[in-house]
Amino acid sequence: MRLKKFILLFLLAIGCGTYTPLDNRYAKYDHIYYFDTQLRNLEEYGFKKSERYQYGIFDHKSASLKLISADGNWAFKKILKLKKTNTDILEVEGYDKFFIYFRDPRGIVFTENIENAKSVKSLIDTGGALEELTSIDACKEHSAKVKKEQEEFTTSPGQE
Repeated sequence: MRLKKFILLFLLAIGCGTYTPLDNRYAKYDHIYYFDTQLRNLEEYGFKKSERYQYGIFDHKSASLKLISADGNWAFKKILKLKKTNTDILEVEGYDKFFIYFRDPRGIVFTENIENAKSVKSLIDTGGALEELTSIDACKEHSAKVKKEQEEFTTSPGQE
C-alpha cells in the first residue's frame, strides 16, 4: 500500500509543470502576434481589469502563448498553456470557456464557445501575425511606430 502511494505521488510530482507539445501542423502558427485592442476584452475570462497585452508569442513546442505586457517593460506577464481538443481549437488551460484558434493566413482568435467557436457571437478578441514582428526588438519598433501614428491621427489640424 505504501509503495502504491509513493508511486502515485512520484508520478504526480513528475507530471506537474509538464506540457504536451502540439502537433507539428501548428508549427506554421509559431509567430509573434499583435493585439491592437491590448486584449481588453478578457476581463470576464479571468484576466484582471488592469492587465493589457500588446503582443503574444505562440510556440507549438511548448503549447503556449506568451503574452507581453503593454506597459512598456517587455516582459512575459502571462503564459497561457494550451491543450489540444478534438477539433482544431485549442483550450486555454485554467480558464472557463476560453479557447484559441488560428485563422489563416496569420490570424489568432480568442473565442468562448468550442461548439460554435467561429461564430461572431462567440468572438472575444483577435490578433494578427505581422511579418515585421520577428523579435522583441522588432516589437519595440512596431510599438513606437503605432504610437506615433496614433498621436498623428489624434492631433488636430494646425497643431502638428
